[in-house]
Amino acid sequence: MDFVLAGLSYVTCFVYLDNIIIFDRSFEEQLSQLEEVFRSIQSANLMLKPMKCSFFQRRVAFLGHVISEDGVSIQEGKINAIRDWPPCRSLTEQRAFMGTSGY
Repeated sequence: MDFVLAGLSYVTCFVYLDNIIIFDRSFEEQLSQLEEVFRSIQSANLMLKPMKCSFFQRRVAFLGHVISEDGVSIQEGKINAIRDWPPCRSLTEQRAFMGTSGY
């Protein structure tokens, strides 16, 4: 997808594997960016599954974060998973916790 959306990634959209988030400041600009992304996808002979598409969302969960007009925050469920982690009783459990919380 990085190749297909070259020049658009981080300017118009975020891409992770087959997930694309298109962003802009206004509805009109968003429509324009959406057309540009659709053209790139179509020229690569790729197709989108309508069931998996959501358009014009004000708040999106993406890779453990929530992206909205207020900025980027961590999903509440991820915070709860760390908060509710049981006390570590071994070095292996401690490493698992450190790896998870470090993310």
